[in-house]
Amino acid sequence: MFTAFVQPTLFVEHPIVDFTKVSTQDFDITAKTCNTPPDFMENDHFSQAAYCDRLLTKICELNKFQLKPFIQYQCQSLQEPIIWLNKLEELIDLNSDLYTCKDDIIKMNKARYIIEVLRDHFEEKNKPELNSNSKEYNFPKVKEHLKNFNTDDDKICYLLEQKTDYLQNKPTLTNTAENSFDKRIDLELKLIADLASIRAKKLQAISKDPDEIKHFAKAKINCNVNQFVDIFYQMMAEKEIDGKSILESESNTIVAIITHYFTDKNGHEISEETVRTILKPSRFEKRPKGKNRFQI
Repeated sequence: MFTAFVQPTLFVEHPIVDFTKVSTQDFDITAKTCNTPPDFMENDHFSQAAYCDRLLTKICELNKFQLKPFIQYQCQSLQEPIIWLNKLEELIDLNSDLYTCKDDIIKMNKARYIIEVLRDHFEEKNKPELNSNSKEYNFPKVKEHLKNFNTDDDKICYLLEQKTDYLQNKPTLTNTAENSFDKRIDLELKLIADLASIRAKKLQAISKDPDEIKHFAKAKINCNVNQFVDIFYQMMAEKEIDGKSILESESNTIVAIITHYFTDKNGHEISEETVRTILKPSRFEKRPKGKNRFQI
């Protein structure tokens, strides 16, 4: 659709549909017509660039009368539709140089207007619950919502979005008996950073100090390495319990565990690069298929 690369913005929520798993609707954002994995995951991270490109492309492809139902459709599955609408508006503005034909310019201007209307709608919808003219900033709800994110990067992005929104719309009345909303966000960000640092130090110690693991022998797997690693992949990326992955972990953690605690069926060391490649969602050809794949 565009002759130049789309300049992406960072969406905390990004509703997409994996067309290889479920049937799609007209308003779904999918990777059908682009060179992006169907789940938009590249190198263990969600591809914001591909998502932004598909959003703008979709707006240009739709008829003008479809724009409002399309944007409403995206908002239906969002926890924070106002933040998503702000990001969509930012995305349209960042890429204004890409709209070269009159029809695209008209559609983008109409999309801006629809964003404004829907944003007013959601703000008005929140007012009866708050019983005031101020937006509610509820840190316990924010902390609960953090459980929906699997990676530290996504958690940090969400927290920074919440803090920025608070500082831009700071309520006139606050509870002085407790830390302010932005201070509590800062403490949560520090906790995430501290825990990540501790995990990194532990992994570094294990990888560099043989004394850490010399008191036990490595376990030997008696199947192919890709079959064994695929079990971890299924638990992290495919199998869920109560809407969450069976195993929540960074890929680097799984790489360290497998390479430091297991050998292959011949008793040889397992390559970190091999494990890391098998765990990449886009490298499906490296994982076993059919009867060779263990079902969990």
